[in-house]
Amino acid sequence: MKTQVNGAVLIISTFITSTTVAQLPDYSAPVIYARTGITSFNLPDGSSLASPTISIDDARQVALDVNFVGDTGNAGLFYGSSTSGVATGGIVFDADDIITGEPSLSGQGQTIFSVGIDADLFFYDVMLESTTPLNLPLGVTSTSSLTLDAEQRVGGRLRFGFDGNVYGTFPVQTSGFPALDVYAADSDIEASSPYSFLYTPDMSRGPSTATPRIAAKVSTIAGFEFEEIHIFDAGGGSTLIAVETETDPMSPFSEFITNSVSISDDGSKVAFQAVDVGGSSG
Repeated sequence: MKTQVNGAVLIISTFITSTTVAQLPDYSAPVIYARTGITSFNLPDGSSLASPTISIDDARQVALDVNFVGDTGNAGLFYGSSTSGVATGGIVFDADDIITGEPSLSGQGQTIFSVGIDADLFFYDVMLESTTPLNLPLGVTSTSSLTLDAEQRVGGRLRFGFDGNVYGTFPVQTSGFPALDVYAADSDIEASSPYSFLYTPDMSRGPSTATPRIAAKVSTIAGFEFEEIHIFDAGGGSTLIAVETETDPMSPFSEFITNSVSISDDGSKVAFQAVDVGGSSG
């Protein structure tokens, strides 16, 4: 996968790695999904990309935010797919504001993305060729780090005005207030909560029968130096994955050096970056 800002080219490539570590992978023929520059492809002339984060699913469908669509001065959402090595796609939403956050693909031909400083949430369905605004749960004023799964459930961090944040999930819904399933809340929302701050989460995209799980780093009420990584379940349960030495002197980790983590599709594994007690990061 490659993004290039000036004369930008979006390329998706699959590869097969050898069991011999020192050997380079064999790459299949790359597929160009979109290109900006003098001769554009699948984008209006004059469009530009500004270091987008590309979302891709197993079917090699991609979604990404476009900084400027042609000469409109507006941002936009690009959606593309490939068949037999030929990519098709284009701008599916022309925004009169910035696109915030990162688009998230369901793996079933839909994506969600946020627009503007208020992070208004939108839902695009490639089969219906339509983009519709989504409603947020009652009281939620903003969202961040949202993930969409195959069952059209949305999960991430949600904020209630000046009160605080929760991790939770809710169904895609265009009318009324969707029901919110709270996984964890900070101490500003729930006085008895052990967490003073909730960092950037990630939601699993498991099989259709699975309830999503949310993984995240949190600070405890003992202070911001007392950080933990959890897998949170629907209804409020959680599994403690790792802590820093401030919490447990026997921990192999002295510091979690990023605010975000990643959880596997089945919700059983978490990846995070940390410094070990020997001073090495990885």
